Amino acid sequence: LDIILCLCKNLSDEEMAKELEMTEDALEAHIANVLTKTRHKNRMGLIFEAVHKGYEVSWRAEAC
Repeated sequence: LDIILCLCKNLSDEEMAKELEMTEDALEAHIANVLTKTRHKNRMGLIFEAVHKGYEVSWRAEAC
């Protein structure tokens, strides 16, 4: 769930790994496992599912 919430915050892999206190390689492995278990093809599918299920998501505005 923490990984999905980080995805919803639009964090980079580096930022997510730091926030979750893991390496980027471990993060990628966890995301791959979640994608496999949920049968989503990409991270956006996980985000849409989180929104659909009513998880509180916060979007971060990116500076241009």
